[in-house]
Amino acid sequence: DNSIKVELMHCLVEAGRPAEALETGSRVLSMNPNDAKANFWSGVALSAMGRNSEALPHFRSAIEVLANADSGNEILAMARERLGRL
Repeated sequence: DNSIKVELMHCLVEAGRPAEALETGSRVLSMNPNDAKANFWSGVALSAMGRNSEALPHFRSAIEVLANADSGNEILAMARERLGRL
């Protein structure tokens, strides 16, 4: 289930294991490249590893998907905030 994998990504990033989070995100995004939360956490993981230029498209993708959705406003706000910091 992708929602469990995305939550695992969140936990891995928070535990200081961004490379593992990114690996999990790659699997999720290979099945669904428009998964906003997987894109968001991939961006966070990349940013945590100092790979900001690679993080940007992930944040932009999350924003694009969530801007047109009725839910996900918390992730949308966090993606916009992080994008503004890069």
